[in-house]
Amino acid sequence: MSLVSIAGLVAVGVIAFVTTNLDDMVVLLAFLADPRYRTRPVILGQYLGFTGTVVISVGMAAAASRIPPAWAGLMGLIPLAIGVRRLLSWGHLSDADDTPAHPRHTQVVTVTLVTIANGGDNIGLYTTLFAVSKPASVAGLAAVFYLMLALWCRLAHLLVRHPLVAAQLRRRGHLVVPWLYIALGLWLLARARGLLA
Repeated sequence: MSLVSIAGLVAVGVIAFVTTNLDDMVVLLAFLADPRYRTRPVILGQYLGFTGTVVISVGMAAAASRIPPAWAGLMGLIPLAIGVRRLLSWGHLSDADDTPAHPRHTQVVTVTLVTIANGGDNIGLYTTLFAVSKPASVAGLAAVFYLMLALWCRLAHLLVRHPLVAAQLRRRGHLVVPWLYIALGLWLLARARGLLA
């Protein structure tokens, strides 16, 4: 794999992660800001939940591997549709529904389940990326995702100490995310058509 290919893989991995986890940042902020939750269980739950979405995505991509590559690349329509839907709805990020509904659950289990439940976009996009990638690229993407997750958790921990920054993220994040989805969808469609190496 050339240096250019590695740089491209890292760029796609970073964009895919940020696109699918901006709303999850709000979930993390909500848990970390809640005095009933400790930082370590929240971070562990985040890792477990994220791992669940990656495992599901790999499984779904493996099933999709029996589809001809050109057809699998059409799965780029998924992030494209998500981006267009978000542009049309101009919805806003909200953490109102992400507070623990069942206090009897442990903190780790609660955060894990919320992370998986909030990971529909992750699964849709990661499945698409994994389905059109070679095994080495899948491993590379997964490595980028986990490095980004470590940065994401650290950033959330810092942001929760700055309420004004967190408020800006809630108010403006929805303006950027749809365009990132659309860009990734177009990249996958172009790759399926052989326009990208």
